Amino acid sequence: MPPADVTTKAFTDLSASELHELLRLRGDVFVVEQSCVYADIDGRDDEPATRHHWIDRGDSIAAYARTLADPDGATRIGRVVTTHGLRGEGLAARLVSDIISTNPGR
Repeated sequence: MPPADVTTKAFTDLSASELHELLRLRGDVFVVEQSCVYADIDGRDDEPATRHHWIDRGDSIAAYARTLADPDGATRIGRVVTTHGLRGEGLAARLVSDIISTNPGR
């Protein structure tokens, strides 16, 4: 299978369906599957410097990561998640690699 393309968008550039898909994936895995009862929507998704990165597979988001800007300018990677049926294919590694290559020295 060819390398997956990574889509990166700011919160204000997300469509309603993209936002729904990424929040659904995060909720399905972090809250339901991992039985972690916490507020996934933490008020950081819509910060101006936050970026949402994902790989599509078919009509849905297969893997997702969020980056935040720290006060010192460093980029922090978080909320890395892959849909259950696609784990082990290297999608999360592809996301992280793409994020690192587009944010050198941060």
